[in-house]
Amino acid sequence: MLRLYGELITQWSLVKKLQTMWKKIKKKLRVKKYSLIEIIFIIFSFLFSFWLMFSTFSYKAGSMLIASKAWSDFASSIPLIRSFSFGSNFPPQYPLFPGEPIHYHFLFFLLVGLLERIGFRIDYALNFPSAIGFFFLLFMIYIFAKSLFKSKAVGVLSVVFFLFNGSLSFLEFFKIHPISTNIFNEIFVNTTYPSFGPYDGKIVSAFWNLNIYTNQRHLAGSFAMVIFIIYLLYIRWRESAAWFKKSIFIACLCGILLFINEAAFSIALLWIGWFFLLNPRRRLGLLFGIVIGSPIILLFIFIVHLSSSITIRLGYLTMPPATIYSIFIYWFYNFGLLILLLPLGFLIVKKKVAVHIIPLIILFSVANIFQLSKDIINNHKFFNFFIIVGNMYAANFLFVLWNKNKRFVISRKIIVIILFFFMIFSGVIDLAVIKNDSKIGVIDYPKNRDITFILKRTKPEDIVLNYTSLYHPASLAGRSIFYGYSYFAWSYGYDTANREAIYLQIYRSNNKEVACSLLKKNKISYIELNNTPDEYIKPNLDLWENEFTRIYQNEESKFSLYDVKKSC
Repeated sequence: MLRLYGELITQWSLVKKLQTMWKKIKKKLRVKKYSLIEIIFIIFSFLFSFWLMFSTFSYKAGSMLIASKAWSDFASSIPLIRSFSFGSNFPPQYPLFPGEPIHYHFLFFLLVGLLERIGFRIDYALNFPSAIGFFFLLFMIYIFAKSLFKSKAVGVLSVVFFLFNGSLSFLEFFKIHPISTNIFNEIFVNTTYPSFGPYDGKIVSAFWNLNIYTNQRHLAGSFAMVIFIIYLLYIRWRESAAWFKKSIFIACLCGILLFINEAAFSIALLWIGWFFLLNPRRRLGLLFGIVIGSPIILLFIFIVHLSSSITIRLGYLTMPPATIYSIFIYWFYNFGLLILLLPLGFLIVKKKVAVHIIPLIILFSVANIFQLSKDIINNHKFFNFFIIVGNMYAANFLFVLWNKNKRFVISRKIIVIILFFFMIFSGVIDLAVIKNDSKIGVIDYPKNRDITFILKRTKPEDIVLNYTSLYHPASLAGRSIFYGYSYFAWSYGYDTANREAIYLQIYRSNNKEVACSLLKKNKISYIELNNTPDEYIKPNLDLWENEFTRIYQNEESKFSLYDVKKSC
């Protein structure tokens, strides 16, 4: 006991020395805004952001190393990036479905492509903007929560709740790993998400852990911009002068946000609209900002053709038929204790701080009532943001409960510790999965002969009729393939049924003239054949091998390329 007491005294002395040193550093550098604890927290957030992104995507010995949990999403992202770095893609088209304007926000991928184009290796080109965007999100969560509730502790707790989701997926983990003396080791070495709905048929969805930010690399930065806009409107600039100039700045931020993530843009508009209703003196300035920002919106509409497929779909991913009870059960498992702590958090704050409850309710309700795109899964972005802001009120409730008064101190603190544990436990299990995830290698240019040939012998704007879809050599060379993985294109609102019919008609053609006519009509420059086609294609091999000119064949990969211009 005496030894332990001595160690505590030593540790406390060390903390006091660090605080003294920090005061001296602050005085010399004139850093008054942040305390030592905050600086440490910011450094940790920065390092964690870079670890998270580089641990899921890296590059070694001429191969891209992609985390297995990011494999499918990156099969869409990398071709889009390469279409800007190695290809010619402006006005942008989706390189897995060329021939019509892009249906998807593209600015982040354009930035990454330009970075690779000027010399950054692809892992640096992708990971640096991703890590900075994620760090910006952590920083803005902290700053906004701290400013809203006047507490550094609430700011830190809000970030912790964001990093470690509060779903009840840990219940699924215990079904496979019963509680034992080895449970902590089983969590530490775990490689599988306990629940990954709807893909594994379980109730807790896959979209609340950090996997969503490692896969959709533009998401964190776009959410950070939304919180930054809300922070400026509701806290920093609420009573400031020169409102017209500041409304222009907000309009410009919204314009950039629209090209990064239109879902985040719509969330920002929701909070801006609510601010407009609450602050009559600011309405003229906001209207002025809308006028200034309207050309950006028109430019977006001209370049990006969004699919308008809004339909009614109750309960998000709740199994139909959705009822009030089934919807509640779904969100109880997916939100965990947040479903209780969020309303309690709003009840204890002043009206000035509770102002965000209306846009939060609207956000949650709209995403629960309507399917806002071709794929209902895409509604997850609205719930992700709902959780971020909701966690701030939950964090404040626990902070207030911990410090409320001197009555029932021990029991209150025990309750807070228990609530805190269940708010982060599933997230701890999920983070271990990211840490332990395996990597899948994709051989890249110049080590991959097929990619090298395509880069050197084809034009950046050429379209390749492809035998396979995921990580196609032409896609990795920045060229468009005629019909990529159908789910990607379908979820963005493209007419995949019509494209597939043309695709099969070309490959199965019995007549060279008909095949050439279709190839020229669809601006296809090259046809690919290999020995492992997707089974449903069933190509007429005699036509291609005997009547079309082959310009390349790799005996090792069995990848062949036929020239349309020379053949037709």
